[in-house]
Amino acid sequence: MIKPTYPELINPEIRKLVYKRAFDLYGEDHQLTVATEECAELIQAITKIKRGKPNMDNLIEELADVRIIVEQVEMMFGIALDVQQKIVEKCARNSKRMDEDESDGLCTRCAYRDDCDWPKIHKIKLKECEDFEDGRNCS
Repeated sequence: MIKPTYPELINPEIRKLVYKRAFDLYGEDHQLTVATEECAELIQAITKIKRGKPNMDNLIEELADVRIIVEQVEMMFGIALDVQQKIVEKCARNSKRMDEDESDGLCTRCAYRDDCDWPKIHKIKLKECEDFEDGRNCS
């Protein structure tokens, strides 16, 4: 079997061949298990950063692993285009929400929660929100 070289793997079509080989060799069920493991490892890398123990090399590695396995899962279920469409929709929705937040002056922690117990009038930037800085928030 011919093994692709680094420059060839930049090509998404070549990567798909590698992913298909993984499905054939290990099975789709195994690759779904790998997907959950890789997501868990990314969560752990992010948690370490939040605890003040950043390891950027580990973060980069885990992000790469998750992107690879996400591409595999998209390929496995034939949903890559659907996922791309959903990304566009969600980015548009988030952009609209941020525009609304910036214009109404509400804290981003409270803007979408009707049941928030904290005052609705906050400074625009989350880092300046006194309730949030005091450790109190709406979640």
